[in-house]
Amino acid sequence: MLHAYDLVRQDFPNSKLVIVGEGKQKTKIEEIITELDLKENVFLTGYTDNPFAYMNKSSVFVSTSKREGFGKTLAEAMYLGVPVISSDCPVTPREIVSNQAEGQLFPTGDIEAAAACIKSALLTEKERGASKVSVPDMVKYGAEATTQKLLALCQQTMQQDFLQYAPFSKQH
Repeated sequence: MLHAYDLVRQDFPNSKLVIVGEGKQKTKIEEIITELDLKENVFLTGYTDNPFAYMNKSSVFVSTSKREGFGKTLAEAMYLGVPVISSDCPVTPREIVSNQAEGQLFPTGDIEAAAACIKSALLTEKERGASKVSVPDMVKYGAEATTQKLLALCQQTMQQDFLQYAPFSKQH
C-alpha cells in the first residue's frame, strides 16, 4: 500500500493516507514510511472503536489484502458511499465489487495497478466534487439474505447426502 501511495503522491502531493488499525507489521510500516519520506502524508491511527469516522471522510477506501474472507470493510465503505479500490485476492472482493460503479479491482501485489486505480478514483472525485458515490444495494449482505442463502445451501447439501447414502434410495 505504501509503495502504491508513493506513486499516487507524485500526482496528488497534498493527498493523505490514513491507515486504521493495529498489527504485527507496525514497525515495518513505520520503517517504510521513513524510507519513502512519507511522514508528512501518512498517518497511523492505531486501533479505533469507530473506523467509520475515518471511512466517511475518505475520498477512497483501499484494501491491498493478499487474502480476504468476506471483505466486511469493503462492504462498509461501499455502504457509506466511498469508492472502493481492492486487490483481486482470493475469495470475495470480486463478489462485493462487481462493477466499475462500486469500485475497482487490481491484481494482487501489482503496485502500479493499485496506484493507477487510486489515481483514477481521486480524479473522478475531483470531477464530481465533494458528493459521495451512490450507495449500491447492500441488502444482499444483510442478515435476512445471508440466512436464506445459508439455509438453501444446507438444504441442498442435506438432500444430496441423503440421496447418496440412504439405504432405501433407488440406486441400491
